[in-house]
Order: sequence, then structure tokens, then C-alpha cells
Amino acid sequence: MVIVTFAMPAQANFDDLRDALADRLKEIEKELKQEDRFPEITLSKALLKEGDTDPNLPLVRAKLIEYMPFEVLATDPYIYDADLVNAVREFQRQMGMKDDGVIGPQTLSMLNRTLEDEKKQVEVNLYRLSQPEWLGRPDLRIDVDLARYHLSAYEDGELAFEMPVVVGSKERQTNLFSTVMTGVRLNPGWTLPPTIKEEDYIPKLRENPQWVSDQGVYIYASWDRAAEPIDPTTIDWNYLTDNEIKAMRFYKDAGDANPLGLYRFLMHNEYDIYLHDTNQKYLFNRSARAKSSGCVRVFDPRKIAEFLLKDNPDWTSEKIDEVLAEGETYNVGAKRSIPVYFDYKTAWLDSTGILVLGHDIYDLDETSYRDMMEDKNNQKILVE
Repeated sequence: MVIVTFAMPAQANFDDLRDALADRLKEIEKELKQEDRFPEITLSKALLKEGDTDPNLPLVRAKLIEYMPFEVLATDPYIYDADLVNAVREFQRQMGMKDDGVIGPQTLSMLNRTLEDEKKQVEVNLYRLSQPEWLGRPDLRIDVDLARYHLSAYEDGELAFEMPVVVGSKERQTNLFSTVMTGVRLNPGWTLPPTIKEEDYIPKLRENPQWVSDQGVYIYASWDRAAEPIDPTTIDWNYLTDNEIKAMRFYKDAGDANPLGLYRFLMHNEYDIYLHDTNQKYLFNRSARAKSSGCVRVFDPRKIAEFLLKDNPDWTSEKIDEVLAEGETYNVGAKRSIPVYFDYKTAWLDSTGILVLGHDIYDLDETSYRDMMEDKNNQKILVE
């Protein structure tokens, strides 16, 4: 994912995206009238890398020529050679994916996308951008674009910075909502949420109670802060119901092994979802980053912390370093609150202003399309 360094007015970004989507829709409608059906591409391997062979590589070359001009210089059309790898990399960049040159399931899915698929995706994203939640957003805010794995921060209506993020998996999706960031917790401990307790820890407790202790997680029978942790190996967990176990407090101290890293940003919401640091930095090297249990892991939490605490003169960079080095958990209330929007759209503009139709990581485009068609039908009824 490209990290953009220029700034543009926040609303202009939405308006430019709408214009680009509308222009692409007109182009697609023209192309549909003259389209020759391209056969679906299948490959013999799940991951095709440079030097591999495949009988359908000529179809890959032919499909890529539709997107960009490049010379087909292959001495053997069935070998995935350097020229074709470079063409795939360029295609991946245009599609907003990691340009590793490997043809995997996501790249193959994008290669097999038809004009009808593109038209539907364009219409869905135009419909999304027409909804009230996209209108009148404040000039100071943070937008988290889930399908793009991307965070943008705005101040005075201008883009201040942006960064990649890791979002909830398809099974544990990050919710779509808005909230307000009011502070940051330095050296956070981690209180395990109900879903992780139920799906990850309770089965392990019943199978091998020592495993929980090995993870550095403490279990408290009471939520009283003065309560002492219990030894999980002294309890037969099969005699307790899931609800009885979920009522207990599971907690992991701050430290290098804590999945929240060094920063957790405070933002009250009914889903218990927040932005935080991570001790799994390697995930930012992946193009598909729907890997969390619902919260959003950010690439550069320090940048967000300094942005949030800009009006807190006592909280200098040196002061933050000092608290982090001490290792104690510390909540810092921000003198300015920042609205945060968790959004889902599968179209955006890249750093050069080119429209990208990205991957529908949660398969929500179909739901939005049905909503759009229902709205259109209702409008027809009202007109009649």
C-alpha cells in the first residue's frame, strides 16, 4: 500500500472520488456494448511465482494487456518470466494491492473481474458516498477505511498523515460506526474481550489450563481491582458453563508480549473496538490485513498519539518516552477530542488520483447493492 505524503481538502477527496466513479461508470457502459467475453482464468497453483509454469499464462498476458500496454517478449509463453511479473506488479499497484508480483487468490480474483462486476462495484460505492454519514464531517478527524486497510488523519480540512492498518478478520469483522478519541493509554494492559475468551481461551482452559498461564494471562474470579489471580490448574473448568467463565476477568499485563503494544487509544463505544499498537509488526508487510479480532492495529501509533496530544503542552515527545520507559500503565486525557469514523468502501483514489476498485474483504458490496436497489424501487413507488 502506498503511503501518501501530499494533502488535499477532506471534502474535496470525497467529491473527487464521486467524480471519478461517475466517469468510470460512463466508460463501463460504453465498453459493455462492445465487450467480447474473456474466459475465466484458472491456474494450477494457489501461488504462482517467477519461474513457475502454467498452461493458462497466455490468458494472464492477454488480460493484462487490456489494463496496460506492455510488450510480450516471452520466449516461452507458459513461463512466468520477469516481464510478466513486472506487468503483474503494475496491475497490483493499480488495484491497490501489495505489488509482490505473486499471483495468488486475490490477484486472480481481480484479473477475473468482468465489466458487469466493475459496474456493480462502481454503483455500490457511488451509493455509499450518497449516504448521510459521509456528509458534513468535521475538519479535524480520523477516517479508518477498513477495506483499504488504511487510516487518514485530517486537520483544518487537510490531510495530516495516513498509514496502513490491520483490521478485523472476516469472522470477527470491525464494526462500522463513529466515535470520539479522548485520550491514550500508555503501556496498556489487555483485558480480554468476550469473543476472544469464548472462542480462543475457554476451549484451551478445558483442554489444558496451564496453556492460559503460559500465555501470560491471569484469571480473576472477581472484577474487583484488589482481587488476586487464581491458579487455573486448580479448577476443573468442565464443571463451569461458558457464561460463568466469561464472567471472570482475563487480563494480561503491559509488556513486550502484550498484543496492544505500547499504545491504546481511548474511544468509548458499544463494540469495545479501538485503535492500538501491536507486537505483531510483520502483519503490515502483507497485502491482505484482515487479521485482528475486531480492533484496529495501527502502523505508527506514536504519530497518532502526538497528533492527539498536540494541545497538551506538558506531553512532549520526551515525556511520552519517559512514561513508556517506566513501563507503568498511564492514561493521558487529550485536551482536544478527535472524531473517528470506521468506514467501508471498496473504491478510492490512489496517490496520483487514479481510481482503484479494491477488494471486498467482508463481502459487503452485495448487501449494499441490495439496499441500493431497494431504495431505487422505493423511490419509483413514491414517484408513481
